[in-house]
Amino acid sequence: MHGFEFLDELVILCLAAVIVILVFKRFQLPPVVGLIVTGILAGPTGFGYITESHVITIIAELGVTMLLFSTGLEFSMDDLVRLKRIVLIGGPLQIILGSLLLGTVVVSGATLIGESLDWGAGIAIGMMFALSSTAICINVLKQRDELMTSHGKAILGILIFQDIAVVPMIIVISLLTPGNEITVGTILLRLGGVAVAIVTLTWLLRLVFPRLVRFVARADVPEVLVLGALTLCFGAAAITDLLGMSLALGAFIAGVAISESEDSRFIDRVMMPFRDAFTSIFFISIGLLLNVNLLDLPLNIVGAFVVILINAVVATGILHMLGIPWRIAVIAGIALAEVGEFSFVLANTALQGTLISNEAYQRILVVIIITMIVAPLLFAVAPRVSRLVSAKPPAA
Repeated sequence: MHGFEFLDELVILCLAAVIVILVFKRFQLPPVVGLIVTGILAGPTGFGYITESHVITIIAELGVTMLLFSTGLEFSMDDLVRLKRIVLIGGPLQIILGSLLLGTVVVSGATLIGESLDWGAGIAIGMMFALSSTAICINVLKQRDELMTSHGKAILGILIFQDIAVVPMIIVISLLTPGNEITVGTILLRLGGVAVAIVTLTWLLRLVFPRLVRFVARADVPEVLVLGALTLCFGAAAITDLLGMSLALGAFIAGVAISESEDSRFIDRVMMPFRDAFTSIFFISIGLLLNVNLLDLPLNIVGAFVVILINAVVATGILHMLGIPWRIAVIAGIALAEVGEFSFVLANTALQGTLISNEAYQRILVVIIITMIVAPLLFAVAPRVSRLVSAKPPAA
């Protein structure tokens, strides 16, 4: 008997995913949706085969980390400098306006259905819903070969700030938790520490990593290249994790740091199979989290639609305000409308701090996952909507 209790479950999940994706392909449905549906079928909402998804969730996080590392490899510091207005102005505005507007809608909606929800919990839920899915957006953009397009760069600019903002948002949720004595000064101090850490880490990685890449790539030993690539990716991720930030952010910074190296293409090539496999497990894990109460499902679907609409409008408006043409802003705004994987982290923080109940937590998860399931559809309809919005009215 082997010692890996989750191995049988992992084999069944992979086999089921292959079958579901092949079936979905016949109906021209995206593989991402097939992976999520696989998780739903195997999880508590479906056949209940997977009861403990902790290990799979860990593997899934590694997949997101490698996805962001590969994304960073496709960008240079010059690209990021050109995105600075979107990252530094658009990102904060999208988070703040989105959180406040969504929080207000959540509190008002709770009142309409006869439930009580205080403003602290409402704002926390608004913050959860304001975050987009980095994994889904980057994955779909790569599949559609749109990462380096104008709307692809606008999407990435917002996503970069969102990943940076996860730690400050956790701090804010901690402040909102009943009985917590965190002061505004403490929050500002932590935020300043995050900013200094990101700048310092970026400088250090740009100084050290290109030399390591040159050494690894020119060793001319396949094993060294593979293990060296994994070391660079997870080494940077481990550093940001120690600093209290997300693994994915460290991996992205590492990718950007070595993107200008002439040998970076070798790193990207060996990372690709690992990235695709682990990212696939991430999307399966999304479905495994779903535990639907059928009585609440209609309300959850309406809530997901409202969240998507608000996120799309807020992101589109902010991007256009920054000088991006309506056509591009609408495509990017709709693509950013689904809720992201880091929202699960915020929701868990709020649950552990008794800011939200377990019932509210399950409802939030269902709304988040519904938005993720329809995310590929959002990418598909975005160009059509943008053409309608940007079309000139006929002359009188």
